[in-house]
Amino acid sequence: MAKMGKGWLKHGSKKNRFDWEDYTYLVDKGKTNIQIMDRLWDNQKKLRSKDRQGRDGIFDKIQRRAQKDWQASTDWDSASGVDDWNFDLWGNQKFGEEDIKAARKAGASKYQIRQLYARAKEEGLHSRGAREWIKERNVAESDWDYGAHGGWGFDMKDIRAMKDDDYGLDQIIEARDFADKHGLTIGEKVVGHIQKLEDKAAHQALKEEVKLQKLEDKAAAQTLKEEVKLQTLEDKAAARSLKADVRWGEKRDKIFQNKIEETQAATMQKTAAAAEAGRIASMRGMGSQRLGASGAAIFKNKGLTSLGKGKGGGTSQFTRPSNHWPVHKLL
Repeated sequence: MAKMGKGWLKHGSKKNRFDWEDYTYLVDKGKTNIQIMDRLWDNQKKLRSKDRQGRDGIFDKIQRRAQKDWQASTDWDSASGVDDWNFDLWGNQKFGEEDIKAARKAGASKYQIRQLYARAKEEGLHSRGAREWIKERNVAESDWDYGAHGGWGFDMKDIRAMKDDDYGLDQIIEARDFADKHGLTIGEKVVGHIQKLEDKAAHQALKEEVKLQKLEDKAAAQTLKEEVKLQTLEDKAAARSLKADVRWGEKRDKIFQNKIEETQAATMQKTAAAAEAGRIASMRGMGSQRLGASGAAIFKNKGLTSLGKGKGGGTSQFTRPSNHWPVHKLL
């Protein structure tokens, strides 16, 4: 806590209390409203009760003058705004809603409000109001801590740190794009450096594509060679199969022809046998026959009979049966 120096309390009505006369003296000596306010924060007891912070007395009026001075001389700097922010200048000494309103009005993005909250938290100056403001507005979060490597933007220190932590090009580009989207400063060398990394990556990718294409072409040629070889083997096998089919067809035709010939021969043999049987039957006559003692044929049961010898002792005579013959002569 900084104490008040000599001359700070010599010009008012009370020598142990800070008054407007002391303020006028300090301003005449070149002190700024911000410098006076900062010293009064540490010496509230040197103010009358009615003039202390939050009571619209001397302190609050000096603080408002300091705010106007800051607003008149300072614009929000996306590169250093988070580091330059004076938590004492707005409301109480903690980072609260008045800080947020002033920072947003000055040009801070919602994400930079989150960064101001992170800085205030590190310094023990954060407040519930600021935390709720961030939560209610669903302020974006980043996987990369922009404030951990020199400044609160994105510069070469961040890139080197990301490389050290084995971040890839895609993650570096993602961090750059996030910073750009949320109003953070992008270092002058960052754009050119990332372009070089992209060119290098593109060249490497093209090289890999060419290599892969060569491998694919080689594989395709080998596949074609194998296909031709396989086709040749298949053609040979097909030729052998066709040849075998032809041989089997010829053999089958021969077997079929032999069967036809055998069938015809059997048919002819049956026909010849039948003819021979007919010939033999015709030789035998219409029925059973036998030869007599003289060699003449004697027929039975066919309507003819031998009547014995004639009167002259010659051959027997055949007489056609008549209806007038006795039946016993026909038997």
